[in-house]
Amino acid sequence: MSDGNEGRRLLPPMAALNSFAAAARLGGFSRAGEAVGLTQSAVSRQVALLEDWVQAPLFDRAGRRVTLNAQGRAYAAEIAPALERIRRATARVAGGRPTNTLDIATLPSFGMRWLAPRLPRLTARHPELVVNLAARTYPLEMVEERFDAAIDFGRPEWPGMAHELLFREAAIPVCAPAWLEKNPIREAADFLGKPLLFQTSRRGAWDQWLRVAGVEAPPVPSGPSFEHFLMLAQAAPPPPPP
Repeated sequence: MSDGNEGRRLLPPMAALNSFAAAARLGGFSRAGEAVGLTQSAVSRQVALLEDWVQAPLFDRAGRRVTLNAQGRAYAAEIAPALERIRRATARVAGGRPTNTLDIATLPSFGMRWLAPRLPRLTARHPELVVNLAARTYPLEMVEERFDAAIDFGRPEWPGMAHELLFREAAIPVCAPAWLEKNPIREAADFLGKPLLFQTSRRGAWDQWLRVAGVEAPPVPSGPSFEHFLMLAQAAPPPPPP
């Protein structure tokens, strides 16, 4: 037999879940605060409340730096789709979904750098159309999340969905000019033993590139990883002007 408080005991506060999901998605408390309309310290308190609720640390803390740990990544991957479904269900009940709305899910860096700048052309030709973009880095559930379309990398398994190749990828290594001056690169094998940066969702990218570039059986490269490509790109910026 259950009482009316059972739901409150089983589910953490929604504010704590939203703050954690935003911090996990955006890579920190400051950006999460901007996304959910709270201060950095308020997001930190909400995340601490959630960690106390689940009795487990979700972020590793070193001074003022916080990093999502393995347990946090797994939890974020579980709750993010659920929170999105709650938001969509609430929007439908509150006002209904307009028939002229197109909901698209895509990778954050692709959406920011390629797709979003091209949307004005589409809306200029179809002013009646409202296009909503959602960023996703975790495995996307097209049916459960009710997107009209998605742009993803590779060949996702979406039963019952049609898919079309947009374009192939051209991958090249990049680095800061100052680093290259001290570390001359003349062939692909010269990257072996160098500090390489990785995108969390594509840990095998360096290994694949080295093999295609002719390095036979390269050792598994290692180095710091970043969830979003734009974060990775900023990790090796050019030096500031003198």
